[in-house]
Amino acid sequence: LKSGSNRAARAPRPSPLRGAMGGPCLLRPTTASGAAGAKAIIGPSCTDNFQSAPFEVDGLKYQSVEQGYQSLKFVDPAMREKIRKVMKKPTENESAFGMRCWQAAHSAAAAKLRKDFEAVKVESMYRLMRAKYDQHPELQRELLAKNID
Repeated sequence: LKSGSNRAARAPRPSPLRGAMGGPCLLRPTTASGAAGAKAIIGPSCTDNFQSAPFEVDGLKYQSVEQGYQSLKFVDPAMREKIRKVMKKPTENESAFGMRCWQAAHSAAAAKLRKDFEAVKVESMYRLMRAKYDQHPELQRELLAKNID
């Protein structure tokens, strides 16, 4: 931030890069030959990592996949807990909550990231998503109901 900027004091806003920061995933249908289709389809809301759908992983409760993902980046248990304790405000939308979780992780310049995070981040995301769907059958149904043919 530039000196004198008040940007850090502003409330989080949804990212203009919706596909990169929150929002349902983009699905690319494949052709009969297996090639990716030309037009992406917006996935169901349950594919949004910012979606509030509380679940547990390893005995710890997370409010969203984004919150769990940001928390698992860190070595320090206190930093992990700081992110895990971020709670969605009653009037806050899911995008704003997800951005607050992201900001909590990125505001700690001195916090030590896991050295192996690049190697384990896909597995971490898989475990978080799996727990979310395992613990929310209604989200499983929403995901399976999306027809992209």
